[in-house]
Amino acid sequence: MWQACYNTAKILKDAIYDPWNHLNQFFIDIIVSSAEKLGMEPVPGESHLNTLLREEVFKALATFGHKETHEELKNRFQIYINDKFTSILPVDIRKAAYISIMRTSSAIDRSGFDSLLKLYREADAVQEKARTLSYIASSPDPELVKEALDLMLTDEIREQDTIYVTARISLEGRETAWIWLKVRENWDVIVKRWGQGMVFHRFIRDIVTPFSSHEMAEEVEEFFSNRVTPSFVRILKQSIEKIRIKAKWIEKIRQEESLIPKLTRGLTRTPVKT
Repeated sequence: MWQACYNTAKILKDAIYDPWNHLNQFFIDIIVSSAEKLGMEPVPGESHLNTLLREEVFKALATFGHKETHEELKNRFQIYINDKFTSILPVDIRKAAYISIMRTSSAIDRSGFDSLLKLYREADAVQEKARTLSYIASSPDPELVKEALDLMLTDEIREQDTIYVTARISLEGRETAWIWLKVRENWDVIVKRWGQGMVFHRFIRDIVTPFSSHEMAEEVEEFFSNRVTPSFVRILKQSIEKIRIKAKWIEKIRQEESLIPKLTRGLTRTPVKT
């Protein structure tokens, strides 16, 4: 559910002017009651479905910027990095904690980014390394996004693990990722290391598909016009098609001029408590 909310929010943010993040608050209001019922602590004997739901609900709240969730998870994370044997940060909320850390990190205050990177470097378990890498590029600060992307071109990250980094690049970092991909030195390394197979396909898909305008679809087509090879022509075509589908959806939203003010007013209403 939360992923559907987030995907919808990403498109709507391109479609309507929302400087006060009413969209995020709208989705937070939908989700927060479930989080309050579940709590962050595992309950002995609870359903496996509750465990799965707890992870998804708190990931959603962290992604949408719920202040109380960020503060609590950041506090738990600080305890965890100093004591890996503590039970304060159970596995089912650990991803949400990493999102909170990165969504509140910036080039000015990069302590969260540095802590997560340190955690990656010190982790022995493959699963834990994958978890940390999955959110290392999710900061809203483009400078930290670029730093995370640069790490992929080093020996510090295994070639097959780079897919975790590109999978969750922040919406604010999509322009940075696209510019980074087009830098000749980066592109040459990417083609040399991952020019065939799944990893290269994921590179293309994850960096191209976050956009939602016809102009960007044309820019992508132009960049790849003399670089495309049979090995990734299909994934490129699918990625550009996704951009154009989202662009058409945005056009339809904007054509409904009477709908946008109503939507904006609806987003600012205080939700009814149940």
